[in-house]
Amino acid sequence: MKKDGSIYCTPDTIFEGLELPGINYKFNSKKYRYFYGTRVEWSPYPSKIAKVDIATRTHQVWIEEECYPSEPVFVASPDAVEEDD
Repeated sequence: MKKDGSIYCTPDTIFEGLELPGINYKFNSKKYRYFYGTRVEWSPYPSKIAKVDIATRTHQVWIEEECYPSEPVFVASPDAVEEDD
């Protein structure tokens, strides 16, 4: 917050090359730790799905030969306890 009361935000790049980001819908409008998206790398076609951990600033990637994923949609386990279950 600036002295005049206005708010100034700066971007924080955690992961480059990620399209169609999404989160666990139960965390809409709440603080969340993970987001998911398709990874575009050296091709106009997405070839990977990434899970990004905002707290540790790390990520995991899923890739399968000859697979071209689209927008990831989070589906929780039936007995989910944690945000990423």
